[in-house]
Amino acid sequence: MTGTCDANLSSYSCTYNYSCMSQSTTGRCTPCSQITEGFMCRCSPLYEINCMQCASNGCAICIQFFQPLNNNSCVSNFCSNYMQECYNGYVCPPHTVQTTLCVKCQSNQRQPCKCGKRPNCSTCNSDGTKCGQCLIGYKLFEGNCVEQENVCDAKKQSTRCDQNQFCNGEAYSPCQNCSQLRINQFCRCGTKLAKNCQKCGDQDGKCKICIAKFALYKDECVSNICGMIPSTLNCSFGNLCREGSQPNAECATCDGTQACNCGSQLQCKYCGSVINTCAECFHGYHIEGVTCVRDTNSCGEQFDSQLCDTGFYCTGNFGGQCESCENIKFNNACKCGALMIQNCTKCISNNCVECKSGLYPISNICRQNTCIGGKDSGQCALNNYCPSEPIEMHINCQECTAKSPIQCNCGGSQNCQTCNASYSGCALCQAGYQFASSECQAIPNICSKELTSASCSSGNVCEGKFLDFCVSCANINEDKFCNCNGNLLQNCKSCSGRICADCRYGYYPVNGKCALNICDQTMSNLHCLDGFICDQKGKPQDECSQCVDGQTIACKCGTAINCATCGRFSNTCDKCLPGLVIKFPNQSCGEQEAGDNSCDAELTSKVCFDNFFCDGQAGDICKPCSHIREGKTCKCQDQFLINCAFCPSSDCVQCINGFSPVSGKCVTNKCSTPCLPGYHCPQGAGKDGSCMVCSLSSTETCNCGDAKNCQTCNAFNNACQACIQGFVLLNGKCQLPPNCDLLNPCPIGQYCNNSICALCLDQQITCSCGQAVNCQNCGSAESCLNCIPGWTQDINGNCKVPICTVPPNRDQYCAGPESPQACSENPLVIVSMQYQCNCGKTEDGNEVMRCANCERYQNQCKQCMNGNTLMSGICVLTPPGYIGNCDQDGSSRFCAENYGCKGYGQCIECSQLLLSMSCKCAEDHLQPNCASCNGRNCVKCVEGAFLDGNQCKISCDNFITCEEGEMCKDHVCTECDGTDICHCSNKDNCQECTKEQTCNGCMKGYIENYEGSCSLCADGYQLINDSPALCQTSESVQNFLGVGDIVCLLIALIIIIGGVWIIVYHYLSKPKKYYQQHNILAAQNQQ
Repeated sequence: MTGTCDANLSSYSCTYNYSCMSQSTTGRCTPCSQITEGFMCRCSPLYEINCMQCASNGCAICIQFFQPLNNNSCVSNFCSNYMQECYNGYVCPPHTVQTTLCVKCQSNQRQPCKCGKRPNCSTCNSDGTKCGQCLIGYKLFEGNCVEQENVCDAKKQSTRCDQNQFCNGEAYSPCQNCSQLRINQFCRCGTKLAKNCQKCGDQDGKCKICIAKFALYKDECVSNICGMIPSTLNCSFGNLCREGSQPNAECATCDGTQACNCGSQLQCKYCGSVINTCAECFHGYHIEGVTCVRDTNSCGEQFDSQLCDTGFYCTGNFGGQCESCENIKFNNACKCGALMIQNCTKCISNNCVECKSGLYPISNICRQNTCIGGKDSGQCALNNYCPSEPIEMHINCQECTAKSPIQCNCGGSQNCQTCNASYSGCALCQAGYQFASSECQAIPNICSKELTSASCSSGNVCEGKFLDFCVSCANINEDKFCNCNGNLLQNCKSCSGRICADCRYGYYPVNGKCALNICDQTMSNLHCLDGFICDQKGKPQDECSQCVDGQTIACKCGTAINCATCGRFSNTCDKCLPGLVIKFPNQSCGEQEAGDNSCDAELTSKVCFDNFFCDGQAGDICKPCSHIREGKTCKCQDQFLINCAFCPSSDCVQCINGFSPVSGKCVTNKCSTPCLPGYHCPQGAGKDGSCMVCSLSSTETCNCGDAKNCQTCNAFNNACQACIQGFVLLNGKCQLPPNCDLLNPCPIGQYCNNSICALCLDQQITCSCGQAVNCQNCGSAESCLNCIPGWTQDINGNCKVPICTVPPNRDQYCAGPESPQACSENPLVIVSMQYQCNCGKTEDGNEVMRCANCERYQNQCKQCMNGNTLMSGICVLTPPGYIGNCDQDGSSRFCAENYGCKGYGQCIECSQLLLSMSCKCAEDHLQPNCASCNGRNCVKCVEGAFLDGNQCKISCDNFITCEEGEMCKDHVCTECDGTDICHCSNKDNCQECTKEQTCNGCMKGYIENYEGSCSLCADGYQLINDSPALCQTSESVQNFLGVGDIVCLLIALIIIIGGVWIIVYHYLSKPKKYYQQHNILAAQNQQ
C-alpha cells in the first residue's frame, strides 16, 4: 500500500518513502524518487523535505544540489563560477563553471574551505565554524588561519620574506639568506624587492652589495660584464673592461688605468657624480664643462703628429705640445694638412714647400734633388727640371729659368717654363704654349719643336720652322706629312677622316696612304703601282696611267705577265693582251693551247677554268666571271652557278646586280620584288635596281621578316636591331615612341622628353634604369653608368648621393640638389639617408652629428643614421660587438638588434626577456614580448605569450597576468572595455583604469570604495542601485519608500482588490502544500 493524499496534499497517510506531490484521480501517494524541490517525503517517523530516498535515521538521498547533512536532513550544498552555497566543511571543486555539488574539504587542498566566515582554512573544526587546518602559507591561531612569516608568497616571490631574505623555492617554502641569491632573483629590502641584491642596508632598506657581475647604480643592481666581444661600453656606469678580458668577464671599478664608462663621454679617466659626465680626464685631454676634450696641437696616442696643427710635429709623448716644423729633427714627420711628410720644414695646406738643408720637396717627398737624364722633370724638386743629357745617368736637377730647354716641375701643372711663387702653377709657359684658363695649353695649328705636323690642325701640314703656322695640305711638298685627324700621312693632299683621299702628283692613295706611282727615266713600269702602266707617249717623271682593256702594252700586275688588266687578287691577270689567254694555275697570260679555258661544242662552261664562263662560239676563250652577264653560268669547281660574279669555292659569294648570294647560289634581289631579309631598296632605285645590305647609314626600311620599321635586323633577320627615324626599339620591335608620365615610365635605357620616350644619351633628365635612380645612362644589372647633374654614385653604382647646394634648416636634411626635406622617423627614409639631419649645435658650438631626426626642444638626436648608436642624445659610431645599454627607464631603444632590457644596465639577448619587456628589432622597431626578431617582425615569443601575425600577445587565464589597463578575454590580454575585470594595479573588480591606476567604474554588483577599488557592500548592507552604486542598511531598505515604491504599491493594491474572489476560490479549491507541510515539520520539532 502506498497511502492516499488528501485535498491539502498532506503526506500523513503516505507510507514509507512515498509523498504527495499532486492530487491524482485515485488519490494515491507517489514514490519519493519523483519528488521536486519544496515537497516532503515520509521517512518514518519524520518527514524530510527535498528527500528522494529515506534512511533509518533521516534522508539517504536528496534531490539535485542538496545533500543529507545536519542530522541527515537535506541542505543546499552547491556552487558555480558566479556563486557559492557550500556547507561548512565543504569546498567548491577547482575550475568549476556550471552549477555542481561542493566536495568535502581535504587537508592538502589549495582552495579555502567554508568554515563559517574564517578565511584561508584547509579543513574545519568539528562544528564547522572555525578552521581545523590551514592552507599552505598560513598557520592556525585561535581557530583562525594567519599568514606564516618569512615564506615565499603564492607567486614564488619574496614579498613575505624578512629583511635580507629571498624566495628560492616553491610557494610558501621558507625564505633563505640573500647571500645565496642567484642572478635575476629578488632580495627583500625594506618594503621593496631588490633584484640581484646580495645585501641590504639595515636602516634605509636600500641595496648595498650586488651579486657577482652586477654593480650598484642608483640603489639598483645593474649588469656589469664585458659582453661577448669585451668592451668597456658594455660595462655599468663607473666601471671598465680590462684589456685582455675574456667574453662576459666581470667589469672592474674605474681605477684610472683605462677609459671609464661614463655614458656618452668616451674619454673619462673617472666619472662625475651623474651619468654622461667626466670628473677627470687622461693626459692629452682636458675638462670642458663635464666633457673630456682633446688638447689641441698635441701628440697622438701613437706618439705621432696626426693631431698637430699644419706646420707642426710631435717631439715627445702622448699629449705633449707639438712644435713648429722649422726646426724639425731629421727623419721626423711634419703635419701638412691631411698628410705627414718626413723632413719637411714648411707646409702650405697639403703640400711641403721647404725641406731640411740638402733636401728638396719632390712630389711631396723631401729628398736629394737628382734625376735620371732624359727622363721626366717630376723626379726633381719644384721649380727644377731634369736635363736631357747625359741620358740614363744620375745627374743633378737644374733650377728653372726663362731659357731652360726642358719643361719645369711646377707640381701638377704641365708645359711650364718657370713656376709661380707657391710652385703650384706656371709663371711662364714653354715655347709653343700659351695661357688659357690658368693653364699652359698648346697654341693651335703651329709647327712642333720637332718640325712635324703633329700640332697642326687636320688638313694642314708643317712647311716651316718651329712656331710657324701650318698651311693647307693642298700644296704639300714631297715627303711632307699632312695631319689627317691626328694621323700623319706622307704626300697626302686631302683627307677623308684619318685616311688620305688624294695624293700629290706622282703618288696614288692605296689603303688610305700615298704610294709612289711615277714613270722612271727609262719609262719602265718599275715605280708604277699594280694596275698602272707608263704611257709610251709620255715622258719620264709622268704619272703612271691606269690599265684598260685592249691596250697593247703589258700592265704591271705583280709577278703576272702579259696582262691587259689585273685580277681581283695580287699577281693575277683579269684580261690579257690581244691574242693571249689566261693560263692556270698562276693566272698569267700566254699563248692559247688546245683545250685551254675555251667554250665546248655545246657552248657551256664545262671546260672553262674556275671563275670563268663561256660567252661565245665553240673554241672561244672563256671570260672571267667578273664580266658575266645575266643568265650566264659561272664555273665554280664542280658547280655551274648562274649569275655568279665570283666564287672562291663551290659557293658563290658575289652576284651580278639584282641578285644576292643565298646558300651559295644567286637569288633575285631587285626592287621590283620584295628585297631579301636583311636588305633594303635604295632611295631613287628603279624597278630593276638592286637591293642593298641594310646598315646604320641607310635611311630606308629594312626587310626583317614580320618586323616593321627596321633600319637593321638581328642575326636571324626576323627582328629589328635598330629602327628608322621616328621609331624606338621595344622588345625587338620598332614602335612609335610611347607617351610617358610619372605613372607610365619609359622602357629601360630611355627617358621621358615632353611625354615622348627617347634614347638616353647626354640628356639632363633621369634615364629609366630599373631600380637605379638619377641615372643619365644605364649600366649593367639596373645600375647607373653615370648620373644626371646634381647627383653622384654610391658604392653600388646608384646615383643616390646628392650634391647639395642649399644648406638644410633645423629638422631638415639634404635629400637632393637644391631640395632639403624634413627629417623623418620612417625607417625606410632613415635607411636611404646619405646626409645627417640638422639638429642644431651643441653648447660649445659644434654641429650635432649623425642624427636621423631630432628631439623636439633640444639640440640632440632622437634617432641615429645607420651604423650609429644613440647615447644620451648623442650619436656615436657603433663599436664592433656593441650590444647597447638600457636607460634609466629600462627602455630597449638603445640596444642592438635582437637585444632588450630587463632594467637599467647592459642589454641582454631577447631570448632572456620576460613578459611585458620589449625586444629591439630592425629599424629601431620595439616588439613587446618578443624572444627573436627577423627584420622588423617578431618570429618567436617569450614564455607566456603567443605569436599573432608578426606580434606577440600575452596569453592569460585571468586578468592578473595581463598588463595594467588590460583584461583577459578569450585567453588574450586586450585593452579594457568594461566587459570583464580590468587589471588596475592592486585594485579589484574594476571595469576600466584611471591614469592613477584606480578603478574607473565597477563590475556589476560591486561599489567603489575610498581606496579607488571595487568591493561588495559591507555586512548588514545591500546594493540598491548599480549606477550610481549605492549601499543601504537592510533595515533602511525595508523602511525606505521612494516614489517608485509608492506607485508600485498602489498598482498592487488595485490588482489585489480586483482579484480577491479568485484568490478566495483558489484557496478553497486547492491544497496548501507549503502551509500544511511546514505545519507538520513544526509539530515534529515540538515533539
